[in-house]
Amino acid sequence: EGAQAGAGAAAAASAGAAAASGAAASSSRALAGLTLALSAGGDESGVGQAELAKSIRAAGGVVSNTVHKRVDLLVASARAVKRNTQAVRKARGKFRTPIVSPDFVIDSIAAGSKRDPALYAPTADRAARAAPPAAAASAAPLGTIAARAV
Repeated sequence: EGAQAGAGAAAAASAGAAAASGAAASSSRALAGLTLALSAGGDESGVGQAELAKSIRAAGGVVSNTVHKRVDLLVASARAVKRNTQAVRKARGKFRTPIVSPDFVIDSIAAGSKRDPALYAPTADRAARAAPPAAAASAAPLGTIAARAV
């Protein structure tokens, strides 16, 4: 009876290892086709920038040293967004590149496929998007006044 239990445990372990290797194989391409720039590390995610870059490459993604027109996403920590780093400014302004937290990379790799970037906006970026820009807020009343005058 003990031998049967041991054999069952070995078979279960073997099946678990096969499933794990299958998950690893699929997650190795989770970020395939994406080019990501980084402005993260040493923040709430607990993942350093070098480690994040290594994980992105291992998952089939490309890491860019700068934000440019071919970058699909900027991975930025809440700290980088709050400090409005150069990468964040370029992503928001010149290139209109979506910004995601490091959790996007971690979760995409764990799931074995790309997650929805809209769900991973850094917390400081979410607050900025919720508040209307000063120019738009001040322009609305002027447009309303001009429409009334006509």
